[in-house]
Amino acid sequence: MFRSRCARGVVLAAAVAAVVALGWWLFPSNARRIRTRFHTLATLVSIPPAERDLERLARARRFGSMLASDIAVTFDDGGPGIDGRDALVLLVAQPSGLTGGLKVELMDVTVQVASGGHEAVSTGLARLTFTDPQTKQLAAEEHRVTLNWRKVDGEWLVAVARVGPAMSVPVSPPR
Repeated sequence: MFRSRCARGVVLAAAVAAVVALGWWLFPSNARRIRTRFHTLATLVSIPPAERDLERLARARRFGSMLASDIAVTFDDGGPGIDGRDALVLLVAQPSGLTGGLKVELMDVTVQVASGGHEAVSTGLARLTFTDPQTKQLAAEEHRVTLNWRKVDGEWLVAVARVGPAMSVPVSPPR
């Protein structure tokens, strides 16, 4: 009798753990959703070296679907800002001056969701690896990026983006 109660207890504990894990996976928190979308944005602004036109346009369209129509981008180094989703999608669809692609990786991402659950702020360190157009050598730089998110019709969209000044970093060997 002790074994059967013990076995039932173990099975019950395993079932509860499975339900909790399934709930965590099926119903992610707002912070987890935003963190995932932030990483997805980094992937979408990365440019594969031999990307075809149709792939680039599909990537730009998906990128645009994650932005508020009135998004505003500012640069802490004093560069001109960018206003509106269409302008940003155009930049992603028609990148200029890059040869060899661009890889964007995010590190140290933090997310803070406002108490109402409809606004949030995320920050991260974006590492850009690219071929320098002047030296033709692999180069890398990092920027602190802050995104203000707004929940619209159940989806988290970027409303404001602030990009910090470039910090040169050593180039890691390709993986």
